[in-house]
Amino acid sequence: MRKYIVLGLLLSCMNMQSAWAQVNVWNPDNGDGTFTNPLMWGDWPDPDVIRVGDDFYLISTSMHYVPGCPIARSNDLVNWEMAGYAVERYEEDPRYDMQGGNLYLNGSWAATIRHHKGKFYVGFCTPYGWGRETGHFSICIADEVKGPWKRTIFPDYLYDPGLFFDEDDKVYVVHGQGTLYLTELNSDVQSVKGEPVKIWSGGFKNASELGGGFGMEGAHMYRINGRYYITCPAGGTEGWQVCLRSDSIYGPYEHKPVG
Repeated sequence: MRKYIVLGLLLSCMNMQSAWAQVNVWNPDNGDGTFTNPLMWGDWPDPDVIRVGDDFYLISTSMHYVPGCPIARSNDLVNWEMAGYAVERYEEDPRYDMQGGNLYLNGSWAATIRHHKGKFYVGFCTPYGWGRETGHFSICIADEVKGPWKRTIFPDYLYDPGLFFDEDDKVYVVHGQGTLYLTELNSDVQSVKGEPVKIWSGGFKNASELGGGFGMEGAHMYRINGRYYITCPAGGTEGWQVCLRSDSIYGPYEHKPVG
């Protein structure tokens, strides 16, 4: 059995080398003010993007790969470079080292990134298996994207989290699948302050026409001109994009398919 594991690891490394070779030769910038898709070679699911000064930062789900929570940087949204990883390795359970079982796929899901008062914050959930009913939530904090990062594992399970700092410095996480909840964190962003509050459980009259499949997940929250906006995909890989809007962070929210 061990030789098959080693062979699988060698093949995986060969595939990674091939992927990196393609990354090194791929350039989406046509040099004339236009670009060619894909902007980034490879799989970058569940992206979250922020702007800090003149730089943009993008984080993505890494699931079973380590280092985890890959972060890329760009100054024009076309040319991207790797800037760091929020998680070096998962050490909270020996099964990550295939001791007493395995936790394949139980890494970083739906990572979210924010910058607040000089610090970078990354959040993600870790479901236990494909059932997604249980798991935990993590927050990583650093002064710079390259690290070092300090990770705190919460006993709470906030599925597909979207981290949000409001104008009054209160910090929240919007989370859930289908039904969305809002949970306030303490000011140090190291623990949960209150119970989850359900802010959305609505559906779509024309959902069958839009796709179907999984409900809304991967939510991200913003405040623009005094209003709160939540964007999230729904319907799985063949689904659509939804935007919620409200004058209050706890709702009620109106909704509209936007893509």
